[in-house]
Amino acid sequence: MRLGDLKISLLGMPLERPLATQLFSSEYVFVEIMGKEDKKLILTLAPNQDTTIHDLQKYDENDLEIMIRDSEQLLHKIYGYRIIDNIIVLA
Repeated sequence: MRLGDLKISLLGMPLERPLATQLFSSEYVFVEIMGKEDKKLILTLAPNQDTTIHDLQKYDENDLEIMIRDSEQLLHKIYGYRIIDNIIVLA
C-alpha cells in the first residue's frame, strides 16, 4: 500500500488514532515509523509506542510503499488495514 493511498483512506478519522499490525501474531502490536529507505516508508514493531495518523501525515512523499520490518530485519509489504478497537491495524 502506498502512503498516499493510506492517507486518503484515513481522511476524517481522529489524528490521534494509533497504528498497529497483526502480521506476526493473532494479537495486534503497535508500530513505530523508522523512516524512509529508497521508495519505502519503513515501520517496525514497537509494543510500547503510539504512532498515530498524525505521525504519518508528516511524510509528504505519497508514492512511498509502506513496509514493516520484523525482528529478523525482513521487510513485509502492507496491503491494507482494518479498524479494531479504534486502532488502525495494518496487514
